[in-house]
Amino acid sequence: MLFRSVRNALAPTDLIRMPRIAQSPYDVFNPLTLIKGATLSSHVAMSMPLKGDASNALEQTFPAQFVRDYKKFSRKIGRKGGPLEFVEARTIEEANEILDMLVAQRTARFARIGRADIMTRPEVVAFYRAAAARGLEDGSARLVAARVGGEMIATCFALVRAGVLYVPMLAIDDDKWRDCAPGKLLYGEIVRWAARNGLTYFDLGIGMPAFKASMGFSSSPLYDVVEPMTIKGAAIANTKGHLQRPTCAHSRMPIDLMTSGSATSLRSEEHTSELQSRGLISY
Repeated sequence: MLFRSVRNALAPTDLIRMPRIAQSPYDVFNPLTLIKGATLSSHVAMSMPLKGDASNALEQTFPAQFVRDYKKFSRKIGRKGGPLEFVEARTIEEANEILDMLVAQRTARFARIGRADIMTRPEVVAFYRAAAARGLEDGSARLVAARVGGEMIATCFALVRAGVLYVPMLAIDDDKWRDCAPGKLLYGEIVRWAARNGLTYFDLGIGMPAFKASMGFSSSPLYDVVEPMTIKGAAIANTKGHLQRPTCAHSRMPIDLMTSGSATSLRSEEHTSELQSRGLISY
């Protein structure tokens, strides 16, 4: 019944894929994980509740070691360049400035480690720029930065929805400030900002589970669901690794249903851009 409804609502489709479905997003059970054929994903989601208020959110939310590191690196930053300043974009000019720096910091790091970065694509950057502009109006997206002496040492794009803070992108100045852990410092400031704004949950998405666990984030399983709608879709579904890196060209669009809270539309847009660049979909 579910897939029939999806098929009726969308364009002709060979394959419906729902990758990385959270089992209990924000402590609410997700019945989609009970769908026949749901399989355990190789990824896990990392999240944690936000505790305390603006005066003690750091100590109440993070482990004691993180708090000690935060204070240590704050002192080091102060000796090296001056006091740490938390900046939130409130105008379109400020949003564009922080986003431009985030893209520069992120692409420089990815190039250094030899990893492909979707933010090198102008259409993807334009999408995030539009999302940031919309966020200035409705509060759904935020661009923030940690700054020392007028220099942005860490930047972040965040989403806000229903009391949940989701951080899909955070980047740092790897060259000059890496020894001061600017990413950790910005995470600490983001949590304080979240407390001031009444947010209650912090979602860091997938990836880097060991690092995120060290900050107190807990992991939860994710599931993948694949439902072929045609014979061609069944052939695609049987292709090894089709969920992560599609390799079969096909004439009709495989619909990706992303169901990870605030990240839904952004992840769908990113994946669509990737499929288009590979020549796997067309409109």
